[in-house]
Amino acid sequence: LAPEDGSTVTNGAFSLKWNPVTGVSEYQIQVSTDTTFPTTTIDITTTNTIYAPSELSYGTTFFWRVRAKDTYGNRSDWSEVWSFTVSAEPGTAPSAPSGVVALPGDGQLSISWHSVSGATSYNIYWSYSSGVSKDTYDGKIEDISTTSYTHTGLTNGTIYYYVVTAENSYGESAESGEVSATPTEGGTDVATAAWELTNGPFLTQVNAISAHPDNPDELLVSANGRILLTTDG
Repeated sequence: LAPEDGSTVTNGAFSLKWNPVTGVSEYQIQVSTDTTFPTTTIDITTTNTIYAPSELSYGTTFFWRVRAKDTYGNRSDWSEVWSFTVSAEPGTAPSAPSGVVALPGDGQLSISWHSVSGATSYNIYWSYSSGVSKDTYDGKIEDISTTSYTHTGLTNGTIYYYVVTAENSYGESAESGEVSATPTEGGTDVATAAWELTNGPFLTQVNAISAHPDNPDELLVSANGRILLTTDG
């Protein structure tokens, strides 16, 4: 007899099995969500001693029983009632991040992106050449818990290419669109950052340029509610 009474099974990956009875021409199997079988989810006959249900409701307990029929049409009593529970529906990996922005600083680049529903962390893949992906990259920055990261220790004048992925316990998303930027000595001033954000490939609307609350000599550039750059005023 399988599965074991009261066991948890995976949808579409298990079978109901029972011992053969001598002189039997077919078996009737019933599956229900009620031990008294007022209605049935499955009610079929088969000549085999195994049946594989499919597409049952996730997270649901089912009860099943079987009886035999001989060549004369006589039916046996129903077997004992056994139960199994279909495990919860499997989750899915998050979608790819959008709104990825890379802004240059002196020997560093600031990368930011929009939050992804269901993501618990983010990964950045970077490369010295275009075409960076999860399979082709020069470096990977893992387990980022926020939606921004400053990549330091870079060489001014060198172009760096980036994609970002989101991750949860079910897996990793596809890559975001690729972005690139070049670290520059002295960093990026507010005017340049504003032009890049509103006229560059990101087409993002800068909606705030304000004094840094902790340092009046610095300015904050933000877009769509996200701080994208801090720079000397």
